[in-house]
Amino acid sequence: MNGTQQLGQGAAGGAAGAGGQGMPQGMPPGGMPQGGPPGAHGAFGFVPGGPIASMVILGIFVATLIVLAIVFFKLFQKAGFSGALGLLMLIPVVNLGVALYLAFAEWPVLAELARVKLLAASKVPAAPTAVLDTAAPSQAPDAAPPSQPADASLPLGA
Repeated sequence: MNGTQQLGQGAAGGAAGAGGQGMPQGMPPGGMPQGGPPGAHGAFGFVPGGPIASMVILGIFVATLIVLAIVFFKLFQKAGFSGALGLLMLIPVVNLGVALYLAFAEWPVLAELARVKLLAASKVPAAPTAVLDTAAPSQAPDAAPPSQPADASLPLGA
């Protein structure tokens, strides 16, 4: 064999394989098939570790979504908006618009606070006054009405 024939056999994937190392035909120089070693993507193709690891990661993801939903719900409620508006923060792309709305809209809580402050500032404290008895002496609860004599309320036999 001459040098040209050896190169031709190695490049064509003869019995010696690529570089003469005994690799099967079609194997890249690293020795791994395209996509990494067999079984690297788990049984279902999600993550290494198989279905249990996939379930754990899915559980963590769902728990994170639940916590975020509660946080955004409470945040929007405390700002004075509907708590359901906070749930829109879980939707990709929509959350950008909702965050901008939250940042630049007038918060109902702050509007109410400004109204209360204005109302409190407009009230002038009144000078303390004595409590006057405005009832006329003839209408006092102990006195009898002026049209009837004082003894008229007593029974005749007493």
